[in-house]
Amino acid sequence: MSYSPNFRGSEITSIESVKVTGTIVTNSTGSSLSALTPVRMNASGVISTIDVSLENSTSVVGVLTQQINNGSTGLIASSGVIKNVDLNYNLGDTVYISKSGTVTNVKPEIDVGGFNAGDYVIRIGVIGKNEDNTVNKDLFLNIGVVGQL
Repeated sequence: MSYSPNFRGSEITSIESVKVTGTIVTNSTGSSLSALTPVRMNASGVISTIDVSLENSTSVVGVLTQQINNGSTGLIASSGVIKNVDLNYNLGDTVYISKSGTVTNVKPEIDVGGFNAGDYVIRIGVIGKNEDNTVNKDLFLNIGVVGQL
């Protein structure tokens, strides 16, 4: 009897701007999704954006590594480092999902950034130095629900 592992699922991808574990998906949301948008899989198995007010929306699959137009494919990073991110945040800043479903370096609190009691606080990761060019910044992914407000 021989062992033949199946390596289909998530795989490690290494390209110029990304060093992550993730998967390729098709955007069928009906609109374009920007790079660094946190996404989840909905009940139909389709990627969709996150609504921090809904518990069933807190299962984050990952973060888009590039803009994905409707009908096109792209990479969702679920762990690792997204290199050369275009975010005006400081090194060491923790990044969260904002009330609007984008990323923010402002920690969610009640009455801050539109957050209300009952909303979920979801961490995406931390901003760090780029190993190739210290002028650039990377996003070190560490996705998880921190708690509920």
